[in-house]
Amino acid sequence: MTESKSPQTLKTDERALSPVVEKTFASGLALLYISGMMGLLLGGVVPPYESATSEEVSERTLATAATHIEGSIPETDGEVTVTKTVDLPDSIQNTGYRLTLDGDTLSLEHPDESVERETTVALGEQVHSTEGDVSGGTVVIQVEGTTDDRTVRLKEPDGDGR
Repeated sequence: MTESKSPQTLKTDERALSPVVEKTFASGLALLYISGMMGLLLGGVVPPYESATSEEVSERTLATAATHIEGSIPETDGEVTVTKTVDLPDSIQNTGYRLTLDGDTLSLEHPDESVERETTVALGEQVHSTEGDVSGGTVVIQVEGTTDDRTVRLKEPDGDGR
């Protein structure tokens, strides 16, 4: 026969509640751990890393542009017209930037001042004027002129050089 429990035994038997409390407590601890790690990473570790990476990308972009500008100037005599297209990153830190060529100075301008850079470009004695102000992405380098009077221009791919 089945043995019936006394009312006193039913009141003190709380085993059915124990697994529910355990699972709720474990889930709460897991959520607390995950939210704490997300706060730590996104608040402390990731932003400086992103900033350092952006600075490195800007240095590399400026060095690449300067190398291609220097390599575009032919050493041949006579009248020349050289056009070279260079693919650079479209943005740095998810923000657009500009390259400006003024004399022998190539500048990378960005809304974040820590990302801005400037370098000197070795143009040679035959280059007498430079100009260009283009946004990042694809850049067209144009060199034209005679042996003693060459001009270097940076232009947008659609031909809009400023």
